[in-house]
Amino acid sequence: MLDGGVTTVRICGTPDLIDFEVRKAAYEGLVESPRMFTCGKGLCITGGHLASLGIGIEVDSTDSYRKAARIMIKNGADFIKLSSDSLTKYARPTVEEMRAAINEAHLAEKTVATHAGSPQAILDAIEAGTDTIEHGFLIAEDPDQVLDVMVKKGIYYVPTLYVRRWNVTKDNRYSDEILQRVKHGLEEHPKSFRLAVDAGVKIAMGSDEGGIQGSPYGENAYELELMVVNGMSENDAITASTKTAADALRMGGILGSIEEGKLADLLVIDADPLKDIRSLQSRELLHAVIRNGSIASGTVLSGNS
Repeated sequence: MLDGGVTTVRICGTPDLIDFEVRKAAYEGLVESPRMFTCGKGLCITGGHLASLGIGIEVDSTDSYRKAARIMIKNGADFIKLSSDSLTKYARPTVEEMRAAINEAHLAEKTVATHAGSPQAILDAIEAGTDTIEHGFLIAEDPDQVLDVMVKKGIYYVPTLYVRRWNVTKDNRYSDEILQRVKHGLEEHPKSFRLAVDAGVKIAMGSDEGGIQGSPYGENAYELELMVVNGMSENDAITASTKTAADALRMGGILGSIEEGKLADLLVIDADPLKDIRSLQSRELLHAVIRNGSIASGTVLSGNS
């Protein structure tokens, strides 16, 4: 991912809490990686989506949600991940259950990211107090109510356009029933994204790519192309991937833009992504990735290159 131009990554769940160990190894200089914000495992109902992927803790009461959040925070979580619905037909968690975990996160000054696809799942998560909505595949089914609440409450939307495209076109692990629901989400997802852009929702780039979903690492920049294809300007797509993403992490004071006093995260690229957003996907055009003011990948061009 670092070689692909990613200097900061938010990891929304791993098996066996391995994200904490990888983050520790990076801090100790044992591996080169993007700056990592990790959550350990996400919280979901028994039989829920995150558990089916091996990256969730199954919990079914307010006390269980509260304790699970405390456990993740104890283990060093930078944020808490929840799931308010799933690809299956299992019942959703209650607002009260999610609120118990969210209150614990906020008491510890952590943010909360919630997987939510359907309008009701999104509204429940917002009522419970989430900070970001992940995916929002089906916003287009009830856009007026959902988007109005998101704008009024300043909720960040992380659309992950890339992952649904991958799921349908390249992942053969789903049953026919779930695959049909995924395909429906693929049809509605771009519409939902365009409506969110037009409504002025705060959008932060996130691709949801990685081994769990089957998509390869390092192709994150494809998400920007999909954002532009589906109605966002090149400048706004870059802003969503930098300043707004940093703000969603509550790290806008030190990350996300080139300003005095902030950490210097830069890409040296032999192209103008404002004219061709796809240039950000080219390893040939990307000459250097600078993280914290130092070259983390590649080499800077010489003055006469």
